[in-house]
Order: sequence, then structure tokens, then C-alpha cells
Amino acid sequence: MNEVENNAVDRTGLGLEAGLRAVYLDPAMEQALKELRYRQSASKGDLIRRALATARLSDVVSDNGPVRVIDFEGRTVSLGKVLPFERRRKPASTLEAREHARFAALFADLNALSGLGPQERGYAFERYLIRLLGEFDLAPREPFRNEGEQIDGSFVLDHHVYLLEAKWTKKLIGVADLRAFEGKLEKKAVWTRGLFISDRGFSKPGLKALGRGSRMICLDGRDLRVALERQISFAELLRAKVRHAAETGEPFAPVEKLFR
Repeated sequence: MNEVENNAVDRTGLGLEAGLRAVYLDPAMEQALKELRYRQSASKGDLIRRALATARLSDVVSDNGPVRVIDFEGRTVSLGKVLPFERRRKPASTLEAREHARFAALFADLNALSGLGPQERGYAFERYLIRLLGEFDLAPREPFRNEGEQIDGSFVLDHHVYLLEAKWTKKLIGVADLRAFEGKLEKKAVWTRGLFISDRGFSKPGLKALGRGSRMICLDGRDLRVALERQISFAELLRAKVRHAAETGEPFAPVEKLFR
């Protein structure tokens, strides 16, 4: 570890606890811990130890900012905001602990993609989604080409085949990209469905132009992160999206609306 990492360990006194080499505290987290220490009369180290004793890495956050950690493989993981650790409960069984760890790893690896360059991130995002589909037994197929078109992958949900379109861009996905994917679906068998995943999200004009009765459902990066934080199965998230689209004709609904 370099000098900065050693200083971080020395300040917190955590050493190798909970599988960490070091704990970095950003300014927002420092302030949050000061406020918690004031309210609870606890030291900073005690608060962090308490958090790590009852939570996985993805839980070690505050209301005001994330903790960045280095795992045993030397990867720096920057974790987003989730529920504060006071509301978390310790897994009741080995099976539950493994499931908790699986969601935590998927959440951390998704956030890690933001540190890549645009082109590398796009390919990495596709690979991540194929892995995600496999984690939930959705029979994913790697990206493939048909004559004159590129398909980012496919999978099977409840005996229906879905084509995958994945985008990680700075701008919201608009009319052109949505209609282009709709065109790919129209060239396939009538029972083919589509899933468009955009980390940035979709523009209102784009979704309006797509209209009701589309054969695709849409999912954004917030949907992914909230579902992983709340440990909602990706298959269940997709089923909720499909049902909403069938009942309302809307290709997109935020995860908070589907899981209250």
C-alpha cells in the first residue's frame, strides 16, 4: 500500500478487518461521521467498525456520501448512496449472506464502469449485462451480428425471447435510437420482444414517439442500481416492467413505481 493508504488505515485503525486493505473517507463522509458521532457519542472508528460488522461493502455509506474502499484484489471500489447502515440487518443465514454478497458485487461492479473511457465502457457495459442476465438464469447469448445489423445480445424470460440493446451515453436516448431498435424487432418473428437498457435514461419525446403497443420495454441505470440495492431479482424487475407495459402500454416505468 502507498503512503496515502497507510495513513487511511492508521486513522481508522481498521487494518484488515472485514476484508479491507484500507478505507478512504471523502469530505462528505467525514462530515456525516462527525454528525453521527455527535448524536451517538461514538468515535469515528467505532462507527465505521459498527457499520462493517453489520453490512457488506455496498452498505458502508452514509446519508451524505460514499465510502471508497480497496478490496483484497487491489481494486478501488466507489460505492453510491444506499440506506444508512442503522437500518440494515445482519444476514440470518449463510444462503442469505451469499445472496447479499452477490447483489453487493453486482452493484459495485456496475458503479466501477463509470471510471472507464467511453468506448471501453460501452463494451464493458454489454459484458456486464450478459453477466447480469446469467446471474438470474435468463439464458443470455453474447452479442451477435445478422446481415446488416448488430444485436447486443438476447435472453429468455418466461419462454419469451428478448433482444437486447445497451447504451451508456452522456445524453438521454431519444427518438432515433428507440426507433432504430424498434425496427430491428419488426424484422424478427412476431413473438420477439426487446429490452432497451440505457444507463443515462430516455427522453420524454423519445418515449412518446415510441408510443403504446411497442414490443420493447425500457430500463435505465437508476432502475438497475435501485434494484440491486434493494436486492430485487433482475428477472422480477423485468416481469414487473412487462406487466406494466401490458397493462398501460407504457414501455418505461421507474422501479420505484413498480416496487413500492
